[in-house]
Amino acid sequence: MSYRNPLIILLSMAAVLLFAPVHATDPEDLIDYRNSVMRAIGGHSAAAVAIVRGQVEHDEHLPHHAEALVTTTRMIAALFPAESAEGDTDALARIWEEPEAFSAAIANTEQAAEAFLTAVNEGGDVGSAMRDLGMSCRSCHEDYRARR
Repeated sequence: MSYRNPLIILLSMAAVLLFAPVHATDPEDLIDYRNSVMRAIGGHSAAAVAIVRGQVEHDEHLPHHAEALVTTTRMIAALFPAESAEGDTDALARIWEEPEAFSAAIANTEQAAEAFLTAVNEGGDVGSAMRDLGMSCRSCHEDYRARR
């Protein structure tokens, strides 16, 4: 009898894995996920700025925030599938109308995050690198996000 339980569990897991991709993701779920990732980027950015400005004494945390910014900015390109263009979103249609320009803006932000991480790890001009990252984020928001 006990040999059936693992087999049933294995077959059940296989069925879930086989049929799970058939279900399309709800556009609102995609938008919620996108917003969560963007809030994470904002949170790490705000924490890094507080450290860089000397508002908090957690210099040892700065490399972790910089690494997280590199990781999360690399996610941005995947956060804007066509099916997430409609719904409760601040994303402008320009994202999908001008995909090359939007991709270039994302690449600029990714490069700025990487430059910030390099400055943090190698003792470069962390303040300038943080400003450059902030400007890349602001530029993208000005061009591709509705005003609040």
